[in-house]
Amino acid sequence: MPSREELLQILEAHVKWCSSQEGGKRAYLKGARMNWQSHDLIAELLRREAGEDIDRRSLAGLILLSRDWCWDRFLALSHPQREWALEDK
Repeated sequence: MPSREELLQILEAHVKWCSSQEGGKRAYLKGARMNWQSHDLIAELLRREAGEDIDRRSLAGLILLSRDWCWDRFLALSHPQREWALEDK
């Protein structure tokens, strides 16, 4: 398992790779455990997928800012981008 410092280096190189910067390297994430209950993780994935679409970005922002809401509350929303957010990407 990588140390905290090694993990930070891996993540920094991956961020560079994602934006086609020099020194970037794709992170090897096979076997990584993802916390799908994390508002931060879900919001960031949706934000990236949303691009410049304001309605989609607003939903990602709502998820990020509403950490006190449980997921059943989000599922009950009638947001115009609800179905987009629930699609299997």
